[in-house]
Amino acid sequence: MMKSLHIIDHFSLGGAQRIVEGIVCSVPESFVQPLHKKGGDKRQVIVPDEKYLIKPSHNLFYRY
Repeated sequence: MMKSLHIIDHFSLGGAQRIVEGIVCSVPESFVQPLHKKGGDKRQVIVPDEKYLIKPSHNLFYRY
């Protein structure tokens, strides 16, 4: 089985994020890497913590 990694710009609620959420939650060998956090924790997609390579608490490239 092939493992897949989905890279998204952020994990706030949105159309692309919902699609990635569905894929990651239904395919056992699938993982996600958001590049930065946007919005509060209540407005994030729901993906189990073990599906994230790194779950950012801020932007991975710079802090703001």
